[in-house]
Amino acid sequence: MLESLACGVPVIANEGEAAFRQWIEPARNGFLCPLNAEAWAKAIRDAEQLPREQTLAAAQAIAGVASAETIDRHFLALTRAVAALPVDGELSVTDILQSAA
Repeated sequence: MLESLACGVPVIANEGEAAFRQWIEPARNGFLCPLNAEAWAKAIRDAEQLPREQTLAAAQAIAGVASAETIDRHFLALTRAVAALPVDGELSVTDILQSAA
């Protein structure tokens, strides 16, 4: 799903799944539908009409937070923080990821 969205390809997905609701912005980069054939057929037709500029703009936003480069940078920051952590130390994953942004 993220790969499609990051390429500007609209996605139609089950509205009942939280992961889909997190990434799909209805009528911007795809559609969320109930598990109903007629609703999905309509969403597929509607997705074909989404402006390409709009889906590409949504793709750039997703790539900014979920690209391989971003994920690698966050993983490296977390790895370094854990390696430098004293045995009894604590760290804030949120702080580390924000500083790696």
